[in-house]
Amino acid sequence: MEQLNPNAIPDFIKGFDPPNRFEWFMIIDTVVWNAIRRGEILDAGCFNFHPHTMEFAEYLVNFLRKLNFEDIMRYFRFLDANRTYQGLIIDGDHARAILAEYEDANDGKARQIRQHTLEKEEWDPDFVDDDLKAVLDDPANASKPFVQRLFEAMVDFDDVKDQPKKKPAPRPPRNKQARAEWDANPPVHDPNATEDNTQVKRVKEAPNAVLEAMAWVLFQAIVDAQLGHTHTSPWGGHTGKNLYEAYPTLDSRVQMAIDALADYKAVTDNLMTTPMLRRLAATPSLMGSRKTSNEINAQREASGSGSGSGSPAGSGFDSPSGSGYGSGSGSGYGNGQGSVGGGDADFEMNDAEFDEIIDNWGDDD
Repeated sequence: MEQLNPNAIPDFIKGFDPPNRFEWFMIIDTVVWNAIRRGEILDAGCFNFHPHTMEFAEYLVNFLRKLNFEDIMRYFRFLDANRTYQGLIIDGDHARAILAEYEDANDGKARQIRQHTLEKEEWDPDFVDDDLKAVLDDPANASKPFVQRLFEAMVDFDDVKDQPKKKPAPRPPRNKQARAEWDANPPVHDPNATEDNTQVKRVKEAPNAVLEAMAWVLFQAIVDAQLGHTHTSPWGGHTGKNLYEAYPTLDSRVQMAIDALADYKAVTDNLMTTPMLRRLAATPSLMGSRKTSNEINAQREASGSGSGSGSPAGSGFDSPSGSGYGSGSGSGYGNGQGSVGGGDADFEMNDAEFDEIIDNWGDDD
């Protein structure tokens, strides 16, 4: 079998004109990444490549199939021996586009899940969702009723299932005179009294404008999901129903989100949480020490010596491919090709999991 020349791919890429280099490198990256994940080099037709690039994609697939697979993995830095910076990414826009391509790799799995569900539930394959069509045709107006329902679920506190926390006992004042008065007439405290937990409080204190804005962004993501776009990192290990749930209509997907928002204010609070990427950029020292604290707490819990707190920064609406109503990645309504942009990735790559994938290469699951 032909061995991979370490200079073959970079020389190949650098020989492209800049526009082609940008687009064709993403094709190379997508094909190789899926090969690493699946253990085989898929046909070019398995990917949602643009028609004008399909000839190159087919050539690439045939070329890679002639090479030693271990060398392909090693060159593309999936083995520790070549964890070196190679400068293959042109700029920030190119970086976001690459991350968007990684996200889009999961869309094929989502389509498979939807097709399986369609057959299992015997949905009509020719059914036309009028709500979805209306939103795609007139997003500004057709979206508003759905956005209102999502907002109303966010501010519905009638049957909240979030666990309350114990109300803390009043603290005595430090001033001597005030402390003397406190001791003479201590405030009444019920040790069984409870109050809203922190997440519920944050939702109650959030301005209406913020919650409305989050409802809009959430609805856009729901529409995107109904179109089959997961915007999920392949590194997250999400499979099956943990990756994608199929729903027959846009309304049914919205209603499931409404149920979650109404029952648990923690869901709304998580929507408002700043992505780890932004938190690390703004407060790198704090994030590092917080992760250290989490690790110490995890060790304590594992040894049974106690537990602690220290929640990591969560995820938010920050995706390299944005949220848009189209068949490609990017932002914008009805944009068939999509455009790169719309935020930064909120990925957390686990090298240990990568190493395990490589070590178990070719083994049956």
